[in-house]
Amino acid sequence: MRVNGAGLARLFLILMWIIAATPPGRASGSPVERAVTHLKANRYQDAASLYWDLPSVEASESGKAHMILGISCLNSARLYGELHDLSIDVSLNYLGKVSSHRGRDRSRLANLYMAEVLMAGQDPDRAASYYQEVANDPGAATSERDVARAGLGLANFLLGREGRAEKLWSSVAGSSDPEVLSELASAFAEAGLWNREPSGVCDQALSSAGRSGDPGPMRVRSNCIGVYTRAGQLDKALELVRDLDMKAFADEEKLGENKTIRFYSIRLLDGLAALYGKTSIDLLGKAFNARNMSGAAGLYLGMAYAQMGMAAESLAAIDSLNNAGEQLAAPQMVTAKMIRAGALHAEGREKEGFDLLTRTVRENSSDPRLVAEAVLICDTIDSGCGEILAAAENLAGRREGWGSAGINLSLGRHYARRSDWQKALTFLEAGRDKSNKNRIEYNDPLLLVELARAYYRTKKYSEALEIFFGMSGQFPAVRQLQNALQGVYSVEQKSAGDVKVL
Repeated sequence: MRVNGAGLARLFLILMWIIAATPPGRASGSPVERAVTHLKANRYQDAASLYWDLPSVEASESGKAHMILGISCLNSARLYGELHDLSIDVSLNYLGKVSSHRGRDRSRLANLYMAEVLMAGQDPDRAASYYQEVANDPGAATSERDVARAGLGLANFLLGREGRAEKLWSSVAGSSDPEVLSELASAFAEAGLWNREPSGVCDQALSSAGRSGDPGPMRVRSNCIGVYTRAGQLDKALELVRDLDMKAFADEEKLGENKTIRFYSIRLLDGLAALYGKTSIDLLGKAFNARNMSGAAGLYLGMAYAQMGMAAESLAAIDSLNNAGEQLAAPQMVTAKMIRAGALHAEGREKEGFDLLTRTVRENSSDPRLVAEAVLICDTIDSGCGEILAAAENLAGRREGWGSAGINLSLGRHYARRSDWQKALTFLEAGRDKSNKNRIEYNDPLLLVELARAYYRTKKYSEALEIFFGMSGQFPAVRQLQNALQGVYSVEQKSAGDVKVL
C-alpha cells in the first residue's frame, strides 16, 4: 500500500476565500473555525478531529467542513508518506547494524523487523531470507516464528511462489495469537486475497487482543489500520487511529542490564498515509457535491487522486469542472492546468502533459507557487525540465516568506531525489523560517521532513533529530524515526542518547 510520493504542492490561493475570515491565534468558536485555525498552523492532526464533530455541524457549513477536513487529510497523507519513505531508509541502516551483531547479547528480534522494513521497501527477495532465519530460530518465541511465517508467505506470494505461500499460511492458520492473526490478515489484504476475509480476521485479532481491556498491541492495530483501509472500511480504521498512541513501540527487547532496544511498526506510517489519502478523497468528493463548493473542491479532489496514484480519476475530476461549466477564478484555472498536466503525463500521454506543463509555466513564470508545483511534477519526468528548473532557481533567489519556502522546498526535494545533498540543503535551509526553524506553525512540515532527510544523508544527525523533536508534539509517530536515527548516531558518532545499539 504505497502513496504516490511525488504529490502536489499546497496551493492556498484557491482557498483564501475560505480561511481568510478566520483570525490567527488560539482555536476557538465552532468546530469548523477551530479546524481552519489548526490547518493554517499546519496542525493537521488537530484539524482532522473535526471528523468526529461532523454530526453537529450545521447544514450550511457542511460543504466547508468536508472541504477543510479533506485538505487536512490530504496534507497528512503527503506527510506520512514522506515519513514512511524516510523511515525505511533510516531503519534499514539502524536495523542492519543491530542484526549484524553476532555476540552473546545478539538481538533476537532484529531480523524480524529488518524483514518487515525490506518488505515496506518493496524487496521481498531479501526480506524472505530474514523471515526464514526467524522462522527457523529455535530460540524465538512461537508467536515470533509464526509472525515470520506469515510474512514469509507474503514474500513468496509476491515472488510468484504461491504454492509455498499457501503452505506457510496454512502452518499458522490455527493460531489464536492476535499478533499472528493480524499478520495473516495483513498478508491476505496485501496479496489481494479478499476471499480470505482479512477484515474479519482483523476483527477477531482485535477482539482477542482487547479482552483484558488493553487496546491491543501496536502490531495488531497498525496491521488492521492497513487492512481496513485497503478494504475501504475507513471509519473502522479511523476509530483505531483515534485513540492510538502513535509513539508507542511494537516490541522491546532487553539484552542485558543496561541494553534495551525498542522496535517500531514500519507499517504504521504507510497505513496512515493510505488511510488519510483515501479519506481525503471521500471527504473532498462530498464537498464537491455541496452547494458553492464544487470548484475548489474539484481541484483538491484532482490533487488527492494524483497523490494516491490514481491518474485517470484525477484527470476525470478536473475535466468534470470544465464539463460542468464551472466558473473558476484565474488562479484556479492555472491550478487546474497544472493538475491536468501531471495527470496526463502519469496516464502515459507524456508529450501532451509536458507541453501543457511548459506552456503554463511560460505564461506564469513569475508565480512562485505555480513554478514550485511544476518542479514537483518534473520529479516524475526523467528529462526535459531544464527550463522549469532555471525559472525556479531564478525565483528562489528573489522571494521571501511563503514564496521562498514553496520554491525552495520544491528545488530542495528535486535535488534530494537526485542525491545532490549539498545543493538540496542549500535550498531547504533557505526556505526555512530562520527565527522559528523547527516549529510547524511557521514551516511546512514537508519542508522539515525533506530537511531532516538531507541532514541524515550528510550525517548531520543532531540537526535531523532536532527537527523530529520539534514535530513530535503534533506528529508523535516520528518517534520511530527518532529511535532509529539515534541508534545510527550512537554508533557512527558515539553520541549519548537513550537508544542503545550494540
